[in-house]
Amino acid sequence: MAGVKSKLGTGIAGLDRLLCGLMPGDNVVWDVDSIDDYREFAAPFALHAVSVGERPTYFRFAGDDPVLPETPDIEVVRLRPELGFETLVRAIHSTIKENAPGGVYIFDSLSELADEWSSRSRATAGVSIVIFA
Repeated sequence: MAGVKSKLGTGIAGLDRLLCGLMPGDNVVWDVDSIDDYREFAAPFALHAVSVGERPTYFRFAGDDPVLPETPDIEVVRLRPELGFETLVRAIHSTIKENAPGGVYIFDSLSELADEWSSRSRATAGVSIVIFA
């Protein structure tokens, strides 16, 4: 939207210029080769969100090292994918509803969920996701 300024951004100036910034409701999905590549995007995003007065919510469900450090500025919601898809989605939806309107969300790698549920759903994915709402 021309002329509309948003305080939201990725925390990476060149990427923000390329994307023309971020608007509430934008979703950014990364297809990466390693979780370390994803951390290079998730951490600056979270730091930028904190710097503009947001309190990011980090949905933690993977077994690997966290994507973000635990700090008082970031709410960590621990999810249990072993309880099933519907339980996980309900917990995410409930958290987002509590934060409405608005909110800034960062997720662990979806590949972890694909691995957890692959025997049941045959899902495969190699992506990580950051959701801006």
